Amino acid sequence: MYLNIYSFGSSNCSSYSSGSITVKVEPSCRYKFSAWVRNSNKAVKSKIRVVCGDENMLLVKNISSILIGKTGWIEVTIETWIPQNTIRMGFGLSSSGNEGTTWFDCLTLKCLSQ
Repeated sequence: MYLNIYSFGSSNCSSYSSGSITVKVEPSCRYKFSAWVRNSNKAVKSKIRVVCGDENMLLVKNISSILIGKTGWIEVTIETWIPQNTIRMGFGLSSSGNEGTTWFDCLTLKCLSQ
């Protein structure tokens, strides 16, 4: 499976979720989720998050990567094995802080092994 989402947009920082998507995945596979992220201000904190759920929508794995402060464009990645009892994987983007903007672009999900 290979999922691309391009030009996702930006958000002004006010502690709200910028966006999320959930897709079906193959258990016991290794996946890579990546996004290009840019923060405009030293008070800005951006986060990408991967969660895995079982058939009852119970959380079986939760991983995040956080970028704090003013940055140029940086590729942020999360690589993980999917637990055997996972049937859904969720991806989230968020931005928080007092002032400034976070941009997210070129979101990619790629199955690395099966």
